[in-house]
Amino acid sequence: MASTSAPRSNAAYGRIKSAASTLCSDNQTILAEIRKTIIMMKEIAVDLERDHESEMVSSDA
Repeated sequence: MASTSAPRSNAAYGRIKSAASTLCSDNQTILAEIRKTIIMMKEIAVDLERDHESEMVSSDA
């Protein structure tokens, strides 16, 4: 019985490893986009404060 369960666990391992790798890759892309967005928002806030429009800058979510 051990010989029949070994190939299944190896196949499952391969599928899990592939899915984890895909998720990791997708998450890295999303994180990069989030970082770019945050940097852009900070730059806009600095520009607004420089133009004396700081009331438009809010730290509330």
